[in-house]
Amino acid sequence: MFKKRNSWLMIGLVCLIFGGLTCLLYEPFSQWLTNSASLKEAGFSGALMLIFAVVLQIVIAFLPGEPLEIMAGVLYGSWLGLLLCLIGALLGSIIIYILVKKLGLPLVAKFFKEEQISQLHFLKNEQKLFSILFFIFLIPGVPKDLLTYMMPLTSLNLTQFLIITTVARIPSIITSTVGGDLVASQDYHLAIITFVLTAVLALLGMRYYQLQVKKAHLN
Repeated sequence: MFKKRNSWLMIGLVCLIFGGLTCLLYEPFSQWLTNSASLKEAGFSGALMLIFAVVLQIVIAFLPGEPLEIMAGVLYGSWLGLLLCLIGALLGSIIIYILVKKLGLPLVAKFFKEEQISQLHFLKNEQKLFSILFFIFLIPGVPKDLLTYMMPLTSLNLTQFLIITTVARIPSIITSTVGGDLVASQDYHLAIITFVLTAVLALLGMRYYQLQVKKAHLN
C-alpha cells in the first residue's frame, strides 16, 4: 500500500513540474504555434520552450523527434540546437528512468503493445547489452522510444542509461540540426544530401535492429 502511494506521489510530482513549466512557457508556446521563428525571438524562455518540447517528445513516446531537432537547427544553428535537444533528452530520460524504476513493466505496457515488448529478447544479453544499445542509439532514425522505456528494467545503471540516451544520441541529433541549419542558410543542395545520407543510415540502422531482434529470438 505504501509503495503504491509513493508511486502515485511520484507521478503527481512529475505532473506538477510539467504543469508549472507549461504555465511559465505558455506565452512563447502559443506564439510558436502561429510562427516558429517567434520561439527564437522569445530569447531564454523560447529556448526553455524548445527543451520542454523535447522532454515531452521523449516522455510521450508516440511523438517523432526529428521535426523538433530540425527546427532546433533552423532556429539556433547546428551546435546550440544540438545542446538544447541534448538537455531535453537528458531531462526526459531521467523522468522515464525514475517512473519506470518506480512503476515497472505495467507502466511500459500502457505505452507499448505486448508483442513489441516481447520482441526485445536481446535485452537479456547482459554481456553485450551496453554496446548493442549504444550502437543502436548512435544511428539516426532507429526507433528508440520503446528501448528508452525498457532499459531501466535491465541490469544497466543510471550512468550507463544516461550515456546511451544522451551521448549516443549526438550523431542522430546533429544530422537533423545540421540539416535544419543548412535549410535556414538556404543551402538546399547540402541540406538534401544531409537528409538523404541520414535516411540511408536510418535504413541500415533499422536493418541492424531487426537482425538483433531476430538473432535474440532464435537463441
